[in-house]
Amino acid sequence: MGYLKDDNGILIYHNSWTNYIHGWQDRWVVLKNNTLSYYKSQDEREFGCRGSLCLSKAVITVSMLPCSIDQWFPN
Repeated sequence: MGYLKDDNGILIYHNSWTNYIHGWQDRWVVLKNNTLSYYKSQDEREFGCRGSLCLSKAVITVSMLPCSIDQWFPN
């Protein structure tokens, strides 16, 4: 996992297990203006995100378990 910072926000890239045919694939997440947006690739950013999550009212806590983040979003 790594990250880049530019005018478009903070770009986080990581390897994600997709399936047995394609195996591990790079994935991109962009954090900008309290919104986390998901992309299959860096080039796909031109065409729009596959999903997004507004974090402005989110409470995020880190679990004591390795590699686990628990998220709670109040109504």
